[in-house]
Amino acid sequence: MGFTPKSTPMKITFDEGTPLHGLEIHARPCTIGEWNEIMISAERETDLKGAEAAASNDEFAQFFLSRVTSWNLELVEGEPSPPNLDTWHKLDNGWGGLIIGSWQFAMMSIPRNSLKSSIDGSSSADQSPDLESVLESLPNWNGPS
Repeated sequence: MGFTPKSTPMKITFDEGTPLHGLEIHARPCTIGEWNEIMISAERETDLKGAEAAASNDEFAQFFLSRVTSWNLELVEGEPSPPNLDTWHKLDNGWGGLIIGSWQFAMMSIPRNSLKSSIDGSSSADQSPDLESVLESLPNWNGPS
């Protein structure tokens, strides 16, 4: 019997005490090929200046935003803000990197709820002692949404 991987939707949250605490993002991962394409495009663009650099940044932001299925972001309290480029442009500058970095981390990590008991009763964290300490220090991704 073979294994067929399934795309796993993600729910990304930010821990208390961080600037984005309370933000909840539901997103889909991208494929390795899609990630490689955007990385190659970004690398080609490293010498750009001004409007060309801004357009390249927007292309990368749009790549991420196209995978966001929902979020609870409100730029004005009580008014939901859609996951689009207009909203993105209104975020504080450093938050974009935190948000995209958390999405990237979620695609490449083991969700905390996958630390299920094995047949012998020990958890995955018991079998890999360093795994639990690593997971505690990383952004909060509780697994599929």
